[in-house]
Amino acid sequence: MTFTRVKPAGWLSDVDVWTASEANGIDTNLSLAVDGAEGGEYQGAMTWSGEHSFSGPEVHSGAEAHSGNSTYSGKIVLSGTGGGVRERVGAIGDAAATVDTSKDVYVASATTTLSRVITLNDTGGIVPEEGDTIDFVNHIGSAIDYWEFRRETGGTPLGRLGDNASTEHGGRALGYISFIYTGGAWIGNELGGDANFINH
Repeated sequence: MTFTRVKPAGWLSDVDVWTASEANGIDTNLSLAVDGAEGGEYQGAMTWSGEHSFSGPEVHSGAEAHSGNSTYSGKIVLSGTGGGVRERVGAIGDAAATVDTSKDVYVASATTTLSRVITLNDTGGIVPEEGDTIDFVNHIGSAIDYWEFRRETGGTPLGRLGDNASTEHGGRALGYISFIYTGGAWIGNELGGDANFINH
């Protein structure tokens, strides 16, 4: 928020008279301030440009946007029928792809006609940080082909979603696989359906 200064030039002792208009202006500004000692409510858009710290609970009834990292030492509790966390969804078509953490979940947008290599960036694109995860979902499937996931550095194979020899789900490459970045490298996290880890 931005308050309009009542007297930008300031008051001179024994010279300036404090008028009723100035007093009312200060009173109005104070009534709009968030009380740091006793709490309170603030309505409207609010932007923080630096670090800020809260020692008690925060309650948000509207959208909240963060452009930097946020660290919580307590729990994040969702409430109400509209409470939730939305993930960023990307698509992978019938081609090799290089992905990074600009998306949380990558979903198949086409049936693969050949086995495709999916490279997980670790130095290019959005550089991952400790604890970042990427999930992959194939709900379309292919009778003969698969996605193979590899680290960008070294090209190390990490896992496959679907396999030529797969017989699960009628030989179709359906399932999901997840990777987590830890210790400076991507490793397998969890999987289901026609998925398996390599070098896990």
